[in-house]
Amino acid sequence: MTTELTIAPLPSRGVIAVSGPEAREFLENIITNNMALVTETSAIYAALLTPQGKLLADFFVIAHEGALLLDCHGAHLPGLLKRLTMYRLRAKVELVDVSANWQVVAAFGDSAASADLPGLSFADPRIESLGQRALVPAGTNIAANADEATYEAHRLALGVPHVAADAGQDQTFMLEANFDELHGVDFDKGCYIGQELASRMKRRGGLKKRLLPVNLEGELPAPETPILAGTRNVGFLRSGMGRHAIALLRVDRLEEEKDKDLTADGVSLTVDWPDWIPR
Repeated sequence: MTTELTIAPLPSRGVIAVSGPEAREFLENIITNNMALVTETSAIYAALLTPQGKLLADFFVIAHEGALLLDCHGAHLPGLLKRLTMYRLRAKVELVDVSANWQVVAAFGDSAASADLPGLSFADPRIESLGQRALVPAGTNIAANADEATYEAHRLALGVPHVAADAGQDQTFMLEANFDELHGVDFDKGCYIGQELASRMKRRGGLKKRLLPVNLEGELPAPETPILAGTRNVGFLRSGMGRHAIALLRVDRLEEEKDKDLTADGVSLTVDWPDWIPR
């Protein structure tokens, strides 16, 4: 993990503006987290789920000049905007892709909390080690000393999933992507889309699958390569870089086969269970 202050633009991100007199209420009724926590200096991490409780898109929400800005992955932006438009119905809300007006920036390292980022700066609400984020007006000079790949390596070292790459769309339940531990859901806020199934999974506990970090002892196999404990399938690789990757793993099978070596396409690997995820 990086210790020196590192500032990296994240050009893969996009921004949606949600405005109008009913914007907060509109989002409060459909997303997983509590809109009462959103200010111009404090953001939330949240998701939009399918009615069946699976992830459609994750994003950060921050307030700006009466609007709410959603920092989301560019690959998910068109689908997210389309789904938000569908749910708007007659609500007094405007939805606009304003990606051309903003650049998303991350700052991480030991002194990230005191980084002087321009624009709308906020602490990453997932885990402290991810540092700061900012939405910076397009054209503003940023004292960047790294690129997005450096940030991705930092994220992977911390074991934090990238929903667009690791969970897909309409494939993974929110809790399987560690949303509870990443402060992306408020189970006390009331109803939202997919809330009933998500709450049921929370109450019952004992998740069978999780997105977890793994460390490899050789060249990274392709995404979706099966992970074997001996000869038994226990999951699949997702995104990765170098020796670090994220995998969707059957935690019950991992426990049952804990004495067996793990491999993916013949490459040995170990699960690097982070301290921010309870066992």
